[in-house]
Amino acid sequence: MSIDINGLGVNQASTSRIKSQSSTQQKSADVDNEGKSSSDKVELSSEAKSMQSIEDQVRQLPDVDQEKVDRIKSAIADGSYSVNSQSIANKMLDLDGMFS
Repeated sequence: MSIDINGLGVNQASTSRIKSQSSTQQKSADVDNEGKSSSDKVELSSEAKSMQSIEDQVRQLPDVDQEKVDRIKSAIADGSYSVNSQSIANKMLDLDGMFS
C-alpha cells in the first residue's frame, strides 16, 4: 500500500527529504566556524604532472599494433615465419631472474 501526498509516493517523499538533509549538511560543512567559506587545495608535484602526461599519451596509443600483426600473419601463411627457440629460452631465463 502506498500513500500519495501531493503527488509524491512514499519512496519519492523519503528520497526528497534525504536529498534536502544532505544538501543542508553540505552547505553547513562548506562554512567554517567564523562563517567564512572554506576550500581544499591540491597541488601536484612536477613528477606527478609528468606521470599524468605520460599516462595520457599511453591511453591514446592503440591497443594492438595492427601492422605488426598483419606482417606476422602473412609470414605464418606463406611459411616464412621462424621461431628462434634459443632466443626465447634466454629471454624467459632473464625474466625469471628478475623475479628471483
